[in-house]
Amino acid sequence: MFSVVIPVYNHAQYLRSAVESGLRSDLVKEVLLVDDGSSDGSRLVLQDLCRQYAPRVRELESAAAGNRGAHYRLNELCRQASGPWIAVLNSDDEFLPGRFEVLRSLIRMEKAEFVSGTMIIVDEVSRVIGTKRGQFEPEYPLPEALQGIWIQSSFDLLRILCSQNVICTTSNMVFTKALFERLKGFRDLRYTHDWDFALRAAVHGRASFCAHPLTRYRAHSANTIKEPSPHVDGEVVRLFSWLLDEHPEIEDDPLVRVALEHNSHLGRVVWSRDVCGADGTSVGIRRVTIRQDPSDVEGYTPESSVGDVGCDSASKAAHSDNDFILRAPPGVADLGARALANVSLALAQPDYDFVIVSRSLTELPAIAVDGDTEEKTQCVVAIPGAKPWRTKRKALKGRLVRHASGRAPAEFHEVDFRDLPGLEDACWEGADVFVGGDGASHLISQLRAEVAWLPTSTTTGTPIAKLRCLVFPIFMATGGVERNTVEILRHLRDRYDFIVVTSERLKSHQGSLHHQLDELGILCLDLAEVADVDRHAILLECIRRSFEPDVVYICNGSPWLASNAEVLRRIFAKAAIVDQQVYDTEHGWIGSYRQRGIQSFDRFIATNARIKKEFVSKILIPSNRIDMIYPCINAARLGEQKASREAEEVLRAKLGIKKGQLAFGCLGRLTHQKRPLDFLDLAMRAGKAGYGDQFFLVGDGELADECSSFVRMNALTNVASIPRYENVADIVNALDGLVILSSYEGLPIVLLEALALGKPALATDVGDIALVLNEYRCGIVIDESGNPELNWRQFNVFRSSLTECKRAAEEARFSVLERFSAQAIAEQYHQSWTRAIEQVGDRGAK
Repeated sequence: MFSVVIPVYNHAQYLRSAVESGLRSDLVKEVLLVDDGSSDGSRLVLQDLCRQYAPRVRELESAAAGNRGAHYRLNELCRQASGPWIAVLNSDDEFLPGRFEVLRSLIRMEKAEFVSGTMIIVDEVSRVIGTKRGQFEPEYPLPEALQGIWIQSSFDLLRILCSQNVICTTSNMVFTKALFERLKGFRDLRYTHDWDFALRAAVHGRASFCAHPLTRYRAHSANTIKEPSPHVDGEVVRLFSWLLDEHPEIEDDPLVRVALEHNSHLGRVVWSRDVCGADGTSVGIRRVTIRQDPSDVEGYTPESSVGDVGCDSASKAAHSDNDFILRAPPGVADLGARALANVSLALAQPDYDFVIVSRSLTELPAIAVDGDTEEKTQCVVAIPGAKPWRTKRKALKGRLVRHASGRAPAEFHEVDFRDLPGLEDACWEGADVFVGGDGASHLISQLRAEVAWLPTSTTTGTPIAKLRCLVFPIFMATGGVERNTVEILRHLRDRYDFIVVTSERLKSHQGSLHHQLDELGILCLDLAEVADVDRHAILLECIRRSFEPDVVYICNGSPWLASNAEVLRRIFAKAAIVDQQVYDTEHGWIGSYRQRGIQSFDRFIATNARIKKEFVSKILIPSNRIDMIYPCINAARLGEQKASREAEEVLRAKLGIKKGQLAFGCLGRLTHQKRPLDFLDLAMRAGKAGYGDQFFLVGDGELADECSSFVRMNALTNVASIPRYENVADIVNALDGLVILSSYEGLPIVLLEALALGKPALATDVGDIALVLNEYRCGIVIDESGNPELNWRQFNVFRSSLTECKRAAEEARFSVLERFSAQAIAEQYHQSWTRAIEQVGDRGAK
């Protein structure tokens, strides 16, 4: 006997025909209905049908209210179905007469658990407009190797489904309840839950195809699959990453490989070998860990560390040539877990024989070391297995790993790396260093180590089970995104084990917040420091195997990610991926958001209302997968740092601000986005107008030299430049107003910090700046970015209304502190991440 299940959504005009088509056969035991939040009167039709055909037709008991999606409603219905077989019917489709009798015969003959078949296609008024005969009428041509296949086994169906969804709709599915339970139901996919279910049914059950027409499928403008959303192909990438992760063995079938390569919705296929090495099982890295003291390595003697090639018999017995003995001399060991972890990750690759550790972001040939030149050999890491490193056999290849810290550059000593012993004749390309190959003997200071997995999770063995989150920023510069990320991690580290993995190299002028992660005990692995970009996928797979995150949080985009989103999805198929790359609706990574790889991610964070609207209305991301979360501020610290009137005067005096003089500041990286030259243009105009105001340009960046030239050429005595600052409150407390002239922003943290300190702002209308300033009435908005005349006009409005703006900012500061506190915002991130984890669940089955 069959149970017919019908999820109902806004199909009032078709619902009666759908239900009655299921009642024609005596083989149908029951028709179960559930409404998914319809707004067109479908619920009234449903209730009328239940009254008319009770008890055979009934509404689902205890159904959750609202619009939950087709996959959710199908799972509710199938769980309550009492028949051994389940036939799904969409509320705008119909079963053809005789279908269940045909199915009964086929099921008995084939002993099938899952059946699909031919469909008749009709339009809005039930006129026949075509047919859909499975693989014989495909969406696009099947590859030649698959043409003519008659589905005689589940694996035949799997091969066809790897090319395209020939089943098309859940209305074309009949399956046993036992199979439904084995598959754990339909997964959380808006557009492709039918395709995903059919693929898994082909793997785990006995599938068959019926050439007899079984279903009347209605094609009309409201069909979900007709929504022109890039998220459709994103779901395809997601479901196939699940399939290949769960069943990597299907890659061995040549026809499956051909099918996947010709899947127009899938696009780029990421094979196991792309992330796991050539054999598809190992990640192609060596095992490394750190041993601080060489004396506890069996067979080690001080003499052997400086001897010729070879080592004593005890050492040979203890270690093979492929093992690594790393001893960290004090200069390297004192750098802490992050430096040692990155050294290990670099040396775990077969490409590298040694590593040079520099204490700053300077580039070769310069490196930064502690102390005087006699101590600089502490920077070299050599790795010959158990053997001392003196060789005439081959050229050696090393890697520069720059270890950014919070210390001032003046605390380091900069030298040419070729001054290091054994590196006198070295050459370099990028961050790679090459030594030897000339027959000479090269002796370089050594680190020795023992074999183990590279260190990743620093909380292994923690008695309280935590969720594990891998954070994936482009880098850890001194920007707003990075500052926001650090605060979120600070407030959630009691609930999560974190690891941070960056993908791009920092430039010196960008600064670094690595030291703040060090203070929190959160490990940061910098892929671009330890390897070239072609190794990133394998390194990420290595990190995944070691750390096994529950969720991956992408807090900013990167060039590598834009080109390899499908790779990231495949690597972290088991994890939920939460994406937050977009900070403007026109500039930046929004241009990459229609890519199927990015759309395969599980949830998306919009950092302001404009971005959320763009996600929903233009990119067509399902709204239930979007969270809007503003950036945060350290409310506790800022609450304490609000200066009294007397303290403000002291700070102003330190900055050289005279009594009665107005002071305005622009704080942030000196980049084209921030438009610091527009700020200097305001200063120039103010000087020419005879204003006695003081302007502070605070920050460093790629436009630093251009800004300095502008100040010098225009003799701007009213401008003071502050390249670096430790405490933003010391500067903002001294200002009368903040100036933000950016061409794009989300909602800048420095604006929230200024408002939290009771300071008003003049800012361009980008992101949600105008929304916040207008809500609190504590600033003036410039409607257009990059217009010097408009900037000047609005600056004068701001200047003349400073008293009112300051009063409003003082009144709003407590509300700002509470609303944007790191504690409150961190809770929103926790909710977003846990929702993503729940959506994935057991691969999304609910």
